[in-house]
Amino acid sequence: MSTLPALFPAPAFVGLPGGMELLVILLLAVCVFGIPTLLLLGGGGYLFARSSRRDERLKELEREVDTLRERVDESDGSSEDGRDGEEDRDATPTRKDDR
Repeated sequence: MSTLPALFPAPAFVGLPGGMELLVILLLAVCVFGIPTLLLLGGGGYLFARSSRRDERLKELEREVDTLRERVDESDGSSEDGRDGEEDRDATPTRKDDR
């Protein structure tokens, strides 16, 4: 039984990974942990921005409702005879043919 001589002897212990191996390990770690984290943070930021825009729109609508209520209160207070003029506007005009 003949054995081939070992060209490369087996090392007695495994050494530390070199520069290129460390770079590959770092790249894999970033892909596994970093990208999902960035996506979660980006999604959270998007949802936060969307809710703040919704809050701004809600505040704007509340201000508009307040101004419209003030206008209604002013128009109710300015009409002394109890009529605000809307009845005249809502009345259908009569035509000569209807008489």
